[in-house]
Amino acid sequence: MRTAFALCAIVALTNCSSETPEERAARNCQSELSAFSMAQAFTKRRLKSPKTADFSGWNDSVVVYQGDCIHTVQGWVDAQNSFGASVRTHYVAKLEYLKDEDKWHLHSLNM
Repeated sequence: MRTAFALCAIVALTNCSSETPEERAARNCQSELSAFSMAQAFTKRRLKSPKTADFSGWNDSVVVYQGDCIHTVQGWVDAQNSFGASVRTHYVAKLEYLKDEDKWHLHSLNM
């Protein structure tokens, strides 16, 4: 739920501004909040039961901008496994914002 809200807020702020595509790309490149949200989205795709996912909040996660549009995000997710038991899994995602394509690319995800 928090991820959906954060993504909606990012989209709304992006679409309401009068910045150029180049300015938007430069802002997205260094956006820790965007990297945080996208790391959760990439992690959710790997879960057995993604609808049950409850991610660590901003204060329980670590987001590091490494330069050149590359971020490392560390956090955890509580989700059901294939047996229906809720399990906490820690993850580390390394992702990059591709300015020319206006999208995020996942380099690695360790869970």
